[in-house]
Amino acid sequence: MRILILGAGSTGSSVAEALAGEANEITILDTDKVKLEALKTRLKINTIVGNASYPKVLEQADVHNTDLVIAVTNRDETNILACTIISKLYSRPKTIARIRAIDYLKNPKLFGQDGIPIDIVISPEQKRYGVDTQFNRTPWRFAYFGFRRWFSTVIFSESR
Repeated sequence: MRILILGAGSTGSSVAEALAGEANEITILDTDKVKLEALKTRLKINTIVGNASYPKVLEQADVHNTDLVIAVTNRDETNILACTIISKLYSRPKTIARIRAIDYLKNPKLFGQDGIPIDIVISPEQKRYGVDTQFNRTPWRFAYFGFRRWFSTVIFSESR
């Protein structure tokens, strides 16, 4: 599986480490060249330096041939914009985005079928603040992974 991870912080790095050992082709994109170089020396991954919300940078990361995009930058707005651009310009990749801001999470219409085009919204804040994150009206099936405590349940949508 071809996976593009947006963000090389602690979450992006943990996800890359967890997935790189499997039969996946991982590319991680971030603005921090030092973090990317450190990851590339430890893992068999590709790295791209750039802003995840720029279409030209996403093209450089070969997003049109990617199966899954995991947006875990340190900014919700970057994650949202990157997933929106990917949805509008490319039909293939499924998108997962971490959204932390409670203001976004309290408005489920933002992420519903007619809302911001993110296939799966994950949030480390949902349990802490008791926010319901059942945003989509599509059927779900659950897969469990141990990347991080809050990332332990990843919900894969059967359709957009």
